[in-house]
Amino acid sequence: MQSQSQTSAAGSRSALFLASAWIAIGALFKLFLGTPGDLPATFVDFGKSLGLGKGELFRLAIAIELVVVWIALVRPQVGWMLVALQYSVFLALLGVMIAQGAKSCGCMGSKLSIHPGVMLGIDGTLLGLLLLTRPWNKLARPRAPYLLVSLGSAAVVAAVFWRLRGADQAQEPLSGPVAIQPGDAAPPAPALPEWMTLEPDTWIGRTVDELPLASFIDLSEAQVDATWIFYRINCDHCAQHFLAVHNGFSADPKQYVLVRLPEENDEATRTVDEALMPPGAVRLEMPRLKRGYDIQTPWDMQVTEGRVASAKHVETE
Repeated sequence: MQSQSQTSAAGSRSALFLASAWIAIGALFKLFLGTPGDLPATFVDFGKSLGLGKGELFRLAIAIELVVVWIALVRPQVGWMLVALQYSVFLALLGVMIAQGAKSCGCMGSKLSIHPGVMLGIDGTLLGLLLLTRPWNKLARPRAPYLLVSLGSAAVVAAVFWRLRGADQAQEPLSGPVAIQPGDAAPPAPALPEWMTLEPDTWIGRTVDELPLASFIDLSEAQVDATWIFYRINCDHCAQHFLAVHNGFSADPKQYVLVRLPEENDEATRTVDEALMPPGAVRLEMPRLKRGYDIQTPWDMQVTEGRVASAKHVETE
């Protein structure tokens, strides 16, 4: 009887370890490879209702996941409940994403695409396995003191926020032209952030020189009334948008400013046809960032008299 009890307890510990390890893997992928753009839209909207920006929500989500893992390791009889709750939240969000037709859950960051249906199966299996082992009866009483649990949790949160400090900001943003005397070395370029969140709809009323792009690229040629298009060359929706612009250009010719957001190996998966680019457009290219750009392309932005007049995400079929 005692041997059977020990076997059941080992099964509960193993199931809890597997479930915790999977949470930790996802959190670490996001910590080192992800961006706020990986967060589900429903979760982002909830964060906004609490007054949290995407960057703060991204950091907080990673910290919470790793704290749950830490507590599961040091106080398993309490931690299993937090793990089960975490998986319940995951499953609810994945269900919403499947209903919305999402192609990637973002659970492992933007570098590793996993369909929400696949992740739903994995998470559901791990949660079911954990609950089948009846951890509420099988796991030993916690022994780690609450002080250790609290200090460890605080250390985990601090480590996450320290790792991502300034990750979405240039360390030395340009403040404008710098006078250089003959013989002087050129001033250092701004240190690039790991990722950059672009929200054109929050730029309405700003001048072109006040846009966050101005810290990284020369916008002198873009000081015209024009429609700006933010795009990626490996974006199917961008390709469809450029086709629509091309088909309507002869009837409604406009000045365009095209802002390319480069990604790693995007030429190998290019879908945007150069021949469909509107003629006479000003072409700009942002620098390549380690984690890329947090924006769902394409976006149209209208600049009138040097200021942003409107901006919208372009929905395509």
